[in-house]
Amino acid sequence: MTSECEKLLGREAFRRVYSYLKQVRFGDEQRSEDSILDGLAKIVDKPGDCFIVDQLLFMEKQAEIAAMT
Repeated sequence: MTSECEKLLGREAFRRVYSYLKQVRFGDEQRSEDSILDGLAKIVDKPGDCFIVDQLLFMEKQAEIAAMT
């Protein structure tokens, strides 16, 4: 899935989006979806394309939780 994200966004944009979404999704500060989309718009032209990165992060978190049990 990482390679699909890189193909869609480009390697550098993927790296930046991944880092940003990981911080806002799993960090201490709660943000609205509108705020998150605004942040993504500063990184990429089409924030909607970043949904796949959200999916990747979700799958990674699920695997992390499963590994703990």
